Amino acid sequence: MRILCLHGMGTNSEILATQTEMIRSLLPAHYEYVFIDGEKPYDAPEQVRDFFPGPYLCYHPAPTPSAVLEAQEMVEEALESEGPFDGVIGFSQGAALAASIMLHRSMAFETLPFRFAIFLCSGLPFSPLPSTVRRMHPQLDQARIDIPTADMYGKQDTEYYDQSKNLVKFCNPASCFTVEHPGGHEVPRSARLVRDVAGAIKKVVQSLELGH
Repeated sequence: MRILCLHGMGTNSEILATQTEMIRSLLPAHYEYVFIDGEKPYDAPEQVRDFFPGPYLCYHPAPTPSAVLEAQEMVEEALESEGPFDGVIGFSQGAALAASIMLHRSMAFETLPFRFAIFLCSGLPFSPLPSTVRRMHPQLDQARIDIPTADMYGKQDTEYYDQSKNLVKFCNPASCFTVEHPGGHEVPRSARLVRDVAGAIKKVVQSLELGH
């Protein structure tokens, strides 16, 4: 089982590895995780700088059409050079970027690059247009992510809570497993919540095996 891992803004792959370490420790040992760094520098929030060394990176610093397309192309190149992958795990911007790639492939009636997806504190994905860019929304966009997914979000995440819940509406309700935690824009580290997230991921994989 090979899983692509995409980090959030102002962090890097090593930080995402630390954020997800406890969750991954509860998953089968044969899972292989491939972490891909963003290529653009981005200032880290203070709580990140206090605990983790740089470089602090992102996939696109501002949501311009060219920047979003460049980020999508970078991940598509990684899919070609490092793939194939069974699934993807993304945190924040990384999750939204993964969702954006899958939704755009869905709109083009192309095969999705993953068999499952794990979205952690995701924003709504961006849709780059020729002259502007906007966040996609399930009430405006017909494309869907028709693979098993797990969506985790924090109730106190003032910027992304509603966006994460709307991303759930892009997913197949028959194979979408959600975990809401009481914190903010973070991967929870309490034993119970870590078990809940790992359990949701296991349900996603079971959905694959059952052919959902």
